[in-house]
Amino acid sequence: GVVAIGTRAGSVQLFRAQDLKQERPWPATLASNEEEGNLEGGVTSVEFLEQGTRTVLFACTRKSVRSWCVLDQAAGNLNNQEVRQLHVDVGGGAAPACACAFP
Repeated sequence: GVVAIGTRAGSVQLFRAQDLKQERPWPATLASNEEEGNLEGGVTSVEFLEQGTRTVLFACTRKSVRSWCVLDQAAGNLNNQEVRQLHVDVGGGAAPACACAFP
């Protein structure tokens, strides 16, 4: 399973494990909006989208939307999978508590 937590500092903490109830995985830090020059407000929304065999994480700030492939069932063992960034869109973001990752 996967769990993501967006922070006010602009990072996303991603927890991945075969069984999140039994395992205590160390989080991976995925995003930082420092390059945007806007730390206030941080991450405003995180959403997962299942696309066939892969799971994509979208993280929004007020100014951007970023996406990562966080799980690919076709790639085999979860422990051997790298999280890879797919896209950064600085054309717009999402307001706080907005559930839509697509501006």
